[in-house]
Amino acid sequence: MNKIDDKYINGIICSPPYNISSKRKDMYYETGYSEIDNLSQEEYLKVRLNEFKEFERILDDRGVICYDISYHNTNPILPNSLISEINNQTGLTLADIII
Repeated sequence: MNKIDDKYINGIICSPPYNISSKRKDMYYETGYSEIDNLSQEEYLKVRLNEFKEFERILDDRGVICYDISYHNTNPILPNSLISEINNQTGLTLADIII
């Protein structure tokens, strides 16, 4: 993302790692992906928040982010913690949560 100009993108749709690989046994997580999906809560929030700071930089003023976050029974509050950090540390506005 660091090569994208400021205010260049008008829409972002993504589904980041949910940080639950330690409990997943399917093929998707046994292909090396688990190395970036088994972080401490502090590190997970830091990585995701840095993404949102970049989203904020590259997103034009009328842009929209659709961001799929999920939870796992070992830390069901993690998505809410992320939303709180985004709200506190960026100028982005949460418009809706869809479950």
